[in-house]
Amino acid sequence: MFSHRSSISRGCSLATAALALVALAGTAAASVIYQDNFNGSSNTPLNGAAPTTGPAGVTWVAGSGWYDNGTETSSGAGNSN
Repeated sequence: MFSHRSSISRGCSLATAALALVALAGTAAASVIYQDNFNGSSNTPLNGAAPTTGPAGVTWVAGSGWYDNGTETSSGAGNSN
């Protein structure tokens, strides 16, 4: 009986290790699609500005009051005027 439990434990450990390897393989293949460091100008609207990294022609869609340096000056965060 003891050897049966031991083999089940080893089987579970192997399955756990296999899942961990699959998870690691999935994250290793990930790549950045969009990234922005928001170090633009406080005078440049975020709407229409391109992210630092992204496919050609991609721009932000943002409400008025949001700027390319990451600041928001309209009334209330999340304002989508």
